[in-house]
Amino acid sequence: MALKNILQRGFVIDKLIREKKTGSAKELAETTGVTRRHIFNYLQALEEIGKKCRFDPEEDSYVYFDDTAGKDTGLH
Repeated sequence: MALKNILQRGFVIDKLIREKKTGSAKELAETTGVTRRHIFNYLQALEEIGKKCRFDPEEDSYVYFDDTAGKDTGLH
């Protein structure tokens, strides 16, 4: 996978999390054109740069928690 595609997907995933529009890991994988495993890899990478998220069943979306939602990591 080319670096450009990886970064673009990362931006899309970050945007969908901020908008609370990811759906489940399976739905997010379908939306972004990768496997569920890749989604978990992206979520792990986000956590490594300080953007912690979790799945919120009430929102039916992954959401950022703690103080990470507004943290400037260069992804938004």
